[in-house]
Amino acid sequence: MSKFKYTEHVPFRELIVGVEKVLRVAGIPSVLWDTCLLSTYGVPVHMEYVDFVVPDHQIDAAIQALRDVGFSDGQDFPFRCKWQEKKKEEMTRSVPWPAHWFHLHSLPWTPDQEFPEDTYNRMQQGSMHRDLCLHRKSEALWALPDLSLEDPAPDDPNYMLATDPRLPEDRPGFGRGRFTVPGCRLQIPTPTRYTESLFLIVAREWEMLDRGEFWVVYLYYMSEYVYKVSMGEDFISPATLDPSLGKIWKAYLDDNLPVKEYNRKYIVPLREDLISKGALPETAFPWAMRHEEVRPWILRMRAAGRFG
Repeated sequence: MSKFKYTEHVPFRELIVGVEKVLRVAGIPSVLWDTCLLSTYGVPVHMEYVDFVVPDHQIDAAIQALRDVGFSDGQDFPFRCKWQEKKKEEMTRSVPWPAHWFHLHSLPWTPDQEFPEDTYNRMQQGSMHRDLCLHRKSEALWALPDLSLEDPAPDDPNYMLATDPRLPEDRPGFGRGRFTVPGCRLQIPTPTRYTESLFLIVAREWEMLDRGEFWVVYLYYMSEYVYKVSMGEDFISPATLDPSLGKIWKAYLDDNLPVKEYNRKYIVPLREDLISKGALPETAFPWAMRHEEVRPWILRMRAAGRFG
């Protein structure tokens, strides 16, 4: 049984490991995702949220397990929450919207802070706090094998431990790298499979307003930091990807084509091929505006005198 209880601020990585243990004890396999995953790969990103992917059929069990150890998902949390202030119907970009979220405690005031305690607390109340977010596997990593409670083998092509020595160390100017928290059994997708998943999401969201641009930025991170710097070419070379995606990754790394030409030559055919095979799920953001709807929307706004 997990001894983890969430009653106050916990150091970030200890929190992540604690969440994984809670889910594991409840029989729920999970993997770290989004910015915390990128940081583990060595990418210098701002980590606003802690994101976990869990099996679709265990979302409700995961929610209950986290409530049972003290995580709050109510309306009465003292600080601002992005997910409570924004409505997903107002989101226009294909930005991850969690299946569920929990509020996280902010770093408490200490005497060595720059501001007095009252000022610091007022500042915290006026800013967004971090959240713990749960995502369905079918929306994030649908092409990967089922998640497992068993530790992945060292040569597993799909998943790896976040403590794996092949992951970079923590160093200034880069992401946090591999985990060193004692007892950590946290799992993550391998960089190869995560890169593949990004291409698949871009293809899925191609008809949305932003053309999946949010995820294209993550591909840039994988190229500039993971491939070229933190983990090396051999670990995430085009040859390590599925052949249909490896050629797209190679063309991306070569960077010889203008963006529109690259998309026309690679992303659009990928999307069409996946659809023809019945291998591309519907968008995870059905409320967001589609690219084809932009011009009619602009014309309606102009007719209504909303803008020139």
